[in-house]
Amino acid sequence: LGVAQDFDDPLERVDAAAFAARQLAERLHERLGGHGLACTRLGITAVTEHGEELHRTWRHDGLLSAAAIADRVRWQLDGWLSGTNTGPPRPTGGIRRLRLTPDGVLAHAGLQLGLWGDAGAGHDRAHRALARVQGMLGPEAVVTAVLGGGRDPGAQVTLVPWGDERVPDRPAGPWPGQLGAPAPATVPAEPLPTVVLDGAGEPVGVTSRLAITAVPERLLVPSGRHWAPVSIAAWGGPWPVDERWWAPVEASRRVRIQVCLSDGRAMLLTLVDGFWSVTGVYD
Repeated sequence: LGVAQDFDDPLERVDAAAFAARQLAERLHERLGGHGLACTRLGITAVTEHGEELHRTWRHDGLLSAAAIADRVRWQLDGWLSGTNTGPPRPTGGIRRLRLTPDGVLAHAGLQLGLWGDAGAGHDRAHRALARVQGMLGPEAVVTAVLGGGRDPGAQVTLVPWGDERVPDRPAGPWPGQLGAPAPATVPAEPLPTVVLDGAGEPVGVTSRLAITAVPERLLVPSGRHWAPVSIAAWGGPWPVDERWWAPVEASRRVRIQVCLSDGRAMLLTLVDGFWSVTGVYD
């Protein structure tokens, strides 16, 4: 079902590439329509006059129209010819051959829009704008979060490039040792170091049986060059996790507790190798 075109004069300008992209997109759309199919995943392959081969697959959460196919081909060729993509470097010569392959198709007998206009003009403009950014900066430049399985809040989120199939890295479950609801509103990209103290000012740890050594009373958080103490009003836990203990390189042993501070904040704290850190903040 794919379509291809060879060019006597290699494509070196974006405007010429855009014209070729629209022609190929219309041919592909007509061919798929003749078989009662629609494209959901588009493969774009370009071969330069020096034999370099470039390939990229665009995925879409809906059906790709002829205009949508042409846009993605034009954006991709613009990225390749301008050297603005984060993927392969700019080719050393013009594009001699261009091929479009429908990597994902499904039967298409017309599209029934939602009753409340969920596929309106605003949605289309947003989708085109985000796809345009991907064409300029690469597929990883625009991502959305997909919730999946995992024992910690950060492990449950998978960042998926815009338009790709929204499939998490880990299945939903069950996950023994997973923290229950509610989930933290904010999960820092890197754990924030902290210190947990008991009433006597001694550090709180865990025993060999993964039990808390003392009642947490104060939390030290970084404040400029100093550590600011905050009283702990309530706490819950601990919830231990001992993952992949049979593989020393991949093993992970940690303990989580939840704390409510006297200033109204609530946090998820994690102890790893004797050091506490803030791994989640509740709203």
